[in-house]
Amino acid sequence: MFWKRFFIVVGILIILAFIAQLTAAPYIKGLIVRTAKESMGLEISIGNCAVSLLNRKIILEDITIPNPEYKDDYFIKAKEISADFYLMPLLFNKQVLRVVSVTKPEVILHLDETGALKLPQVKKEEEKKAEPKMLFGRLLINNGNLKFIDHRVYKP
Repeated sequence: MFWKRFFIVVGILIILAFIAQLTAAPYIKGLIVRTAKESMGLEISIGNCAVSLLNRKIILEDITIPNPEYKDDYFIKAKEISADFYLMPLLFNKQVLRVVSVTKPEVILHLDETGALKLPQVKKEEEKKAEPKMLFGRLLINNGNLKFIDHRVYKP
């Protein structure tokens, strides 16, 4: 009798963890897009978001940050960004990521006619000394590309 109840409780917990993963992914995707818009003023797009609580991993696919200066171009584009997180610090409202891995990132930098590097302007926050909002231990970049366009020489 004890084992029957034990397996029923374990089965219910596994089902609840699966449902939590399914409902957490759209929430996290919306949270990232909304936070980027509010804090930096940039519209980012994310294709797919997957969350695994058992593996402690968040995977974002097809991420694009457009370049506001050049409407047909993007500033950064990545095939996939995955982050392994620690579960215990999340319970204490701290975001600590173990490994952040960026797969196939592409960055396009523009040098204008005057020779100045044109980076997208982000909203500036008030100067205040605060603890970092997110910490991570390692950053891995796989198969990245950097495209540099000099408008003094070439006009796209």
